[in-house]
Amino acid sequence: MRGLLGVLVVFLLVGCSPSEGPSSEDGGGPLRDAGSTADASVGEPPPDAGALFDAGGDAGETLDAGTEPDAGLEPDAGVEPDAGTDPDAGTEPDAGSGPDAGTEPDAGDPVVMSVRLIMPGDSHQQDPVEVTYVNAHLRPYLEIGGPRLPDRVDLLLDGVLLTSLPGGVNAFDWDTRTVEEGEHALSARAHVGTRSFLSSSRRVVVDRTPPHLALRTPETGTRDVSEDAPIQAVFSEPIVPETLESSLWMTRNYKLITPERTLSPDGTVLTLKPLPQPSPSYVRTIRYAVDFLSFAPVTDRAGNPLSWRSGEWSWETLRLIPLEAPLDANSGYANFDPSLQLDAKGLPTVAWSEGSQFGDSSIYVWRFTGQSWVPVGPPLWASLDWTPARDPSLQLDATDHPVVAWSELVGEGGPVCIHVQRWSGETWTKVLAPLCPTNGAAYGPSLRLDAEGRPVVAWEEGVGSLPQGIRVARWTEAGWASLGEPLSAEAGDTDAVWASLQLAADGTPFVAWTESTETPEGTLGPRRVHVRRWSDDSWEPVGGPLDALDGETSASKASLALDAQGNPVVAWAEYQPEGGLVSRLYVRRWTGSTWEPLGDALGTQEPATHLRNTTLRLDTSGNPVVAWDEDGPGDVADVYLQRWTGSTWGAPVRVSSATRSALHPSFQLNAQGQVTIAWGEFADLPTGTPQIVNFVRFLP
Repeated sequence: MRGLLGVLVVFLLVGCSPSEGPSSEDGGGPLRDAGSTADASVGEPPPDAGALFDAGGDAGETLDAGTEPDAGLEPDAGVEPDAGTDPDAGTEPDAGSGPDAGTEPDAGDPVVMSVRLIMPGDSHQQDPVEVTYVNAHLRPYLEIGGPRLPDRVDLLLDGVLLTSLPGGVNAFDWDTRTVEEGEHALSARAHVGTRSFLSSSRRVVVDRTPPHLALRTPETGTRDVSEDAPIQAVFSEPIVPETLESSLWMTRNYKLITPERTLSPDGTVLTLKPLPQPSPSYVRTIRYAVDFLSFAPVTDRAGNPLSWRSGEWSWETLRLIPLEAPLDANSGYANFDPSLQLDAKGLPTVAWSEGSQFGDSSIYVWRFTGQSWVPVGPPLWASLDWTPARDPSLQLDATDHPVVAWSELVGEGGPVCIHVQRWSGETWTKVLAPLCPTNGAAYGPSLRLDAEGRPVVAWEEGVGSLPQGIRVARWTEAGWASLGEPLSAEAGDTDAVWASLQLAADGTPFVAWTESTETPEGTLGPRRVHVRRWSDDSWEPVGGPLDALDGETSASKASLALDAQGNPVVAWAEYQPEGGLVSRLYVRRWTGSTWEPLGDALGTQEPATHLRNTTLRLDTSGNPVVAWDEDGPGDVADVYLQRWTGSTWGAPVRVSSATRSALHPSFQLNAQGQVTIAWGEFADLPTGTPQIVNFVRFLP
């Protein structure tokens, strides 16, 4: 194409204004400036440049705009060369259409202009982001290429005019707070004369809603959490990974720790894994917490900070923490009978029976100092002969000095009596005379201390063909005073066994026991649980007998507790109708007029197996917590713990970790409801002979 006009393309870059172009130069003759100059793209176009910039004009009407005076032909001047004039009529043949008639043949082509929106986050203006997220203000830029500035540029939101900008403005401050949240399409349209040029649309998501934790594991405030349980937070929307780098804090027992952290590819699931750290042998509480700082906030893609209040996510582990090594004083043959109490500091003291394979045994009392287990004085025994001391029942007085009751034979051929001794701080005192039965032997003492620290003991006694009965005695300045006659609730020669004693705040004794019934044939029938309260000078029943299955099955040992109002709560295991050693655990609360069941039967095995040795305690809210041992696969027994939440039973917690059987749990609750529990468990000696040792663990 001859005489092609040169066009200087102007790019209005981000933050730049139109630049001034070079000065005009002569086009080499009158015909060269007839419609175009070399700097036609700078400033206002020349008056005769309409054919180049006005896309809507008629190029044919301007072709002769700058010809010689004799070039003013009629509009049909473009006819054949001899149309109404001589060949030498003063103009070149075809003067109206000659190649140098004042413009190039393509001088009427339309204006070409490019319009592009540049969003914050576009990389070098060559790699546009797919979606732009904004919560308040957005500053998009305009990149316009073409022969001149546009007259104006319209910003369109979802195809509707948002605002108009003058042609020389290349940025726009957009306040999105008046726009509905959600995804929108933003585009720009540049206008030149009557023509317009539209950019590609950009996706913009307006989001003013702060993200929050839609789900967290463990849930805040949870106590029964395994230390190796997963720790995850699910955000309500994707978050920016970089904002987590300095904003996430995790603590263990209030000390800052650095966990491994993984954010899912979609930015919604945060997984934390604390690095293992050595812990002391005894830890009162293990508390974990996760926090997100507000001064360096975690944000979503629109910049909204995480909706969060410090302290919203914390929990306590269920890590079972051994309190030093198993309690085994002399590598002896400890019985399944640890008895545990907590002192004023919450530290445990444990009494248990330990002896030799020849059948003799002593009572050991050890206390945990916070660093290690130490014996409380020498072992306890009442006879100089080789006798078995068994069934310890431990209490701590107001000075945290232990008081222990146990059963032991008095001399060779003598009766089996209940012995009680108190630790003075330096030695075990033997000022209390033994409680010896009128007939047979005494077993299974249940010891409590009244407000003055005086012992009250309940036990069972009897032997051979004589029926068993429950006795209760209180220590006075004159010695032991029996409270009434032996307790027996059933008519006939029935056996009353397994006493469980509690004292109300005013010192009133309550006792629960299990007693068989008598059939019409004179044989012993199913056992039921009975509760009595001492009133003035006699025992009065608290409701009727307790049996969960309408007297068809036998109850085993019961455990008694009193709530703050002095109302009894009882737990016991009861055999099931299918027969054999198959049992479930039941809990009842006295309402003042009736025994109210608390939930359904408890037990972890399906089908049911042998469940026994129930122990009941109440937390500060009066909610029961029960422990028991239960046969599992392979007849290996484990110790379990379960809490009443106020409306239902929580999940059972397996306490022991024995490869052999674990039995006879004894536990206490501190003011925060945390559990310290002891039990007996088989272990292997080097010879492979079964040995029983005692364990103590703390459950946060």
